[in-house]
Amino acid sequence: MPYSISIDSDLGLVLVKAEGVFTTHDLMESREQVQSDPRYRPGFNHLADLRQVTRFEPGTGDIRVRTQRDFGDRQLDDSLIAIVADNDYIFGMARIYESLMDGAPVTVRTFREMCAAHAWLGLPAEDTTAG
Repeated sequence: MPYSISIDSDLGLVLVKAEGVFTTHDLMESREQVQSDPRYRPGFNHLADLRQVTRFEPGTGDIRVRTQRDFGDRQLDDSLIAIVADNDYIFGMARIYESLMDGAPVTVRTFREMCAAHAWLGLPAEDTTAG
């Protein structure tokens, strides 16, 4: 599996770390996997670490489909979603998702550095997601 999901109930945080080839199937499946985890609660913040992705296969149409699913997902209400990507293409795709989510009851921001995402999410500066 090219991604892993960690849920920290104390921090109210879902961490998705992806590496290698990230497919359209992975993009769609990851949300379902998170929501089926018994530790997950609506309103948890999300941190997607895409810095180790070498190839990102979803296109703009796939991003639009994901946006349509997420825009109406009441479990995301009042959540923050931080996406960290240092690759220009992946960063751009994340920015498309961010712009399409404008107006949703969830706030999405894209970052190039993990420390900025941690600060925005109100997480400690050190890597609290290790493990």
